[in-house]
Amino acid sequence: MWALGCIMVELVTGQKLLPEHDLCQQLMNIVHLLGIPDEVSSMPLSLGVLAQSKLPEKVPEERLSQVGFDILRGLLEYDPKDRLTAASALQMPWFAAVKDD
Repeated sequence: MWALGCIMVELVTGQKLLPEHDLCQQLMNIVHLLGIPDEVSSMPLSLGVLAQSKLPEKVPEERLSQVGFDILRGLLEYDPKDRLTAASALQMPWFAAVKDD
């Protein structure tokens, strides 16, 4: 589902979400885009500047509606247990037009 979120960004923006090949750079980019995971942000030495998600800047509203962005955010949850499943994603309003066809 994470990969689907990455593909969704590329389809909407024409740019890869994580273009780096270096693992450390990818991890830094993920934290920059999504903010610090909740488990880490609650630690005393939290980096407040990285806590906020920058994903809305990467995928502006004129490219993806709010309901589409809700799916994207659900696909890119850090914790796989919290991430949208395929079945859950398909029940969201963004896919309503597809189901009607």
